[in-house]
Amino acid sequence: MRATLQEIHAGAALGGADGKSLLYGGDTFSVVYFRAGYTPTDFPGEVEWAARELLERSGAVKSPSAAMHLAGCKKVQQVLAAPGVLEKFVPAAADAAEMRRVFAGLYALDGEGAGAAVARGLADPDGFVLKPQREGGGNNLYGEELAAAGHTRYCSPHHVTKCYEQKQKQKAFTNHRLAQARKSEPVIGPCCLLLPWLVTL
Repeated sequence: MRATLQEIHAGAALGGADGKSLLYGGDTFSVVYFRAGYTPTDFPGEVEWAARELLERSGAVKSPSAAMHLAGCKKVQQVLAAPGVLEKFVPAAADAAEMRRVFAGLYALDGEGAGAAVARGLADPDGFVLKPQREGGGNNLYGEELAAAGHTRYCSPHHVTKCYEQKQKQKAFTNHRLAQARKSEPVIGPCCLLLPWLVTL
């Protein structure tokens, strides 16, 4: 079943013995998959925020949960990558060092280091990706496109959510992919999918 955040606000509730079952349209749902809710424009008012909070408070599995959604934000990743921050959550020094080994460099386009970040990105546009705050692709600038965009428009106060991320360069290898062809569904406005699946962990 597909429902917008406004529809969730109007018709969903929490119930069941533990008060966490997600009820909507006479059914109970155990999985919520967000097709939208990744940009500020998806939350134009309090109704949408209240719907997201209700879904988050439910016992349904969320894809993504609010915590995972935040972890995908570039500013959160930048803070976690700062010296000493990851170590607050991963106390074993060896584990934190192993995690840091695979971190991509993140360079903010705001604050004191903005000028150096822009110079680094423009000097090596094939080594970086200009990214917005959120994950998901489609809004990234690479290579010549990154260089052509220039730097002045990204250093203004309303662009503080953009950053340069060090481009990951993997070794090439040969592989095969098997996939079943299927017709894709059209996306109709900000919505989430509610799935009445039984999930056991």
